[in-house]
Amino acid sequence: MEKVELNDKHLGLRIAGAVFFLIVGASALAYAISGFFTGSKGWREVGTLESDGVTCAQDFTFMYDIGSNGSVSTENRELTELYSHAAKKAYEQFSLMEIDGVTNLRTLNQSPNVELTLDPLLYEALEKVCESGDRTVFLGPVYEIYNGLFKLEFKENAADYDPLLNPDIAELFKNICLYAADPSHISLEPLGGGRLRLNVSREYQSFMQENELTNYVDFCWLKNAFIIDYFAEEISSAGYRNGTLSSRDGYSISLGGEEAGFTVFHRLLDGVYPLGVMRFTAPRSVVYLRDYIISSSDSESYIELENGEVRTPYLDPADGVCKSSTPDVTAYSDGYSCSDIALKLAPIYCAESFDETAAKSLTKEGIYLLYGTDSAVYYTGDKSPLTERYSESEAVEILRAE
Repeated sequence: MEKVELNDKHLGLRIAGAVFFLIVGASALAYAISGFFTGSKGWREVGTLESDGVTCAQDFTFMYDIGSNGSVSTENRELTELYSHAAKKAYEQFSLMEIDGVTNLRTLNQSPNVELTLDPLLYEALEKVCESGDRTVFLGPVYEIYNGLFKLEFKENAADYDPLLNPDIAELFKNICLYAADPSHISLEPLGGGRLRLNVSREYQSFMQENELTNYVDFCWLKNAFIIDYFAEEISSAGYRNGTLSSRDGYSISLGGEEAGFTVFHRLLDGVYPLGVMRFTAPRSVVYLRDYIISSSDSESYIELENGEVRTPYLDPADGVCKSSTPDVTAYSDGYSCSDIALKLAPIYCAESFDETAAKSLTKEGIYLLYGTDSAVYYTGDKSPLTERYSESEAVEILRAE
């Protein structure tokens, strides 16, 4: 994959790249700055409580039109408590670390062939994975090694983790993928009532021990899709709908109370440009996957190697190699959640080539895509979802996928 730079023509685009996901209410910009400093009614970012300790909120941005349905102070307090508690719980449940008094993903990985009772958040996420048939979560051992790429102090050591640079790592990843693809070696068995068992064969357990690996299951790049869905459900269930949620790695949700807009980006030969804006009033989930670095926050899941190539978190379950079938894809739906979309998008995006037939078939389920090449972008709906175009990318054709 080639090195890509953000175009420097406009400072606004560079700022947009740093923010990454622009999905805010139509009146947000008019009030966000003044509201933040004065505590007045208007759009602002909702934070977390120090008393909740470690959360996953650093991966997300929660914007809300404070005071739109009641007292400013009451809404601010209630939303902060609600979001903070949810962010703490999500962090604990999806963590691969052991946390005292918490049965979480780490507990599951340490308990093969043992029936566990899980929190509904984790149980329902794993149950959805089972129902989808997608086996990305079983690449846990691959990501246990591969994620070392994103923690490198010296890039010359990339071969210790990258199958494209190290034949031994490539062979190990292929062997892991063979186990991960085989339900007779590993499977999740939801038993109802929050009870679930991770079934692992003795052969696979021995393989894991021999290679000093521990993570049979890892949500990897899918994790924040499930978490943002959880946030949206908790917030909207409490009666709050005039807000938006976004993650640093490509997931966004408009709660649907007010008009929102989403800026769509696309990579061309000479950089990354904003194509245009989707505007909508209904609740909408958006998933944006890309093969390029767009901001400094990408360092947790992207790396540019010394040769200029970029490695991303999107691995092909067939061999554990980083692959993207198109430079970027934006998928959206008014009826499906981010995790629903991501699970359906995974086999289309994490592949050598883009399956246009599979992409277009998602329209039957109410999931629509924008994807493209160096000179054109295609949409799978009846008409382009972009209501506004940016001058920087006017030369790019927006065509209906036939």
